[in-house]
Amino acid sequence: MPSAEPGQVDSDAQRAAFALLCVCLHWPPSDETDGKVAALAGEVTDWDLFLALTMRHRVELLVEHALSRIPHPAPERVRSLIAERATIQRRKSLLLAAASCELQAALLKRGIRSIALKGAPLGALAFGSVAMRQLRDIDILIRPEDRDFAISCLHESGFQRTTPAGSAGPSLMALWNSLRKDQTFRRGQVLVELHWRASENPYLFDIAWDPASWRSVPIGPVCALAVPDRRVFFSYLCIHGAVTGWHRLKWLADVGALLAQETADSIRDLLQYAECHGAGRAVGQALLLCRQLLGSEVPDDLLQKLSADSAVQRLTNGSLTALYRDGARERAQTGFASLGPALSRLSLTRSWRFKWREIVLAVANPEEAARIELPDRLVPFYPLLRLPIWLLQQWRLRAAKSGAEA
Repeated sequence: MPSAEPGQVDSDAQRAAFALLCVCLHWPPSDETDGKVAALAGEVTDWDLFLALTMRHRVELLVEHALSRIPHPAPERVRSLIAERATIQRRKSLLLAAASCELQAALLKRGIRSIALKGAPLGALAFGSVAMRQLRDIDILIRPEDRDFAISCLHESGFQRTTPAGSAGPSLMALWNSLRKDQTFRRGQVLVELHWRASENPYLFDIAWDPASWRSVPIGPVCALAVPDRRVFFSYLCIHGAVTGWHRLKWLADVGALLAQETADSIRDLLQYAECHGAGRAVGQALLLCRQLLGSEVPDDLLQKLSADSAVQRLTNGSLTALYRDGARERAQTGFASLGPALSRLSLTRSWRFKWREIVLAVANPEEAARIELPDRLVPFYPLLRLPIWLLQQWRLRAAKSGAEA
């Protein structure tokens, strides 16, 4: 078989690696799944690609767990790398779980209530252990009116703002806070996303502030973190995945693990709730993806209903195509390269207010203004300057490339 061109992957090799990756994410573990893992592992011809896919989708912990249950033909180098990365990620998950408890306590001390979005509680709920879910950061949701107080609390706890950068001027901060849902802070290895909205677009889905409905999830012997009600939490997770086009299987694995705990009737209840709160297509897409990629049990009547919905089917097919096409490459999330996922998001709901807000978010993009370090006095004019700035950047890139070739 001829070798692939640079930057490309042989389709048979990619298909085998991707199939094994998906079956490694089936949860909970079972003898049947072990048999599928063993069979598919025997078909993998490019273990370096499998390793790259595992890292790209941030599922080293689940993959290590699945492969540890069966003898498999992976080279010792690949097995060692997966085990090494899983150990590192497990330690980081535990570190972030402890930091989550610390932050919740610090905020409560100031009278600020918060709930966790994803993070350590999701690991405990979905996989039975904080150490089984790979964590990159801590997502905390507060009320918008508590934002400034929460930021002060983070600063007092040693955190510094990283997104937008600490040097951002008042015009950029005003634009950012009006259009974005969060700010990011870092202290050493601990990254915190402080949310005042659950979704970037408030016309898609948001979490009502209802402490009476929250659940308390034990994280350790002396700590429990608050999370939203079961149906709200599930809808949020599906919205989170859908707005990014489900470009990481990690997020789908979370949903699949939660689905495995549901009955047919309770899955119908999850979809019905989502449909009544603007998240119907996102949840429908997640159900179809979980069924096709993770083998999740979904009632036949729901599969028929969702398959007949052209918008849900289009979203699902788009995500499947992108997941396979991207392979081990990271998907561009900024600039004009993000146009595809942005257009796909328009299908998540029929609401024209949502669609108009998406256009506003795309045109008046504060993240791009921050990335190019636009002077603060020019930030109000950024929507008009965006295309000329992009054209100038392209001209400079072409000029630099021509100079290098000469």
